[in-house]
Amino acid sequence: QVGGELGLAQVYDINTPALRQLAREIGFEEVKTQVLPDQEELLEKALRLGMEDSDLVVISGGSSQGKKDITAKLLDRLAAPGVFTHGLALKPGKPTILAVDEPSQTILMGLPGHPAAALMVFRLLAKWLEQWRTGEADSLKIPASMQSNIPAAPGKDTCVMVELFPGDGEGYTARPVLGKSGLMRTLTKADGYVRIPMGKEGLKTGELVWVELF
Repeated sequence: QVGGELGLAQVYDINTPALRQLAREIGFEEVKTQVLPDQEELLEKALRLGMEDSDLVVISGGSSQGKKDITAKLLDRLAAPGVFTHGLALKPGKPTILAVDEPSQTILMGLPGHPAAALMVFRLLAKWLEQWRTGEADSLKIPASMQSNIPAAPGKDTCVMVELFPGDGEGYTARPVLGKSGLMRTLTKADGYVRIPMGKEGLKTGELVWVELF
């Protein structure tokens, strides 16, 4: 629990409270959250219960390709027709898993374990889902000028976290917040993000961009 005393080889659970708050902001009603060890039987039980009374079930972690990453196997076994995407052409968030269970009419989302990646993917996908369902307008976007060059990830859409500052003249300057997806600092310091579409090499200093606010 955040704020508690850490034991040996422990880390604070950031994803649960952060995803819970983001879900509420987007418009979802939380049914239940659990923090579980990487034990297949416990995870399977929790997923089955979630599918009984939720439209969207989210699990964070275990989505990569390692031997202990069992999320994709579980989702594919429990849902029918099961997993339809394991991996997105997106940075951060490549190991995301998406599945659907038609009998219970449940969407299942396996998010990366890294906090910044998990929150970014959830914001992109869950918010799009809620906007599609309700007809809500897109999020507010602010035009800004890039403060520095930023390369894109080859073969992927790239989301770059940025801070906004008043420009020299009118408008804003967007300064990249650099850091790995395992660091919350990349989100806590950012005012929003800029999305670089696949195929574009990057952003240049002074280039006009649209910043989607958090």
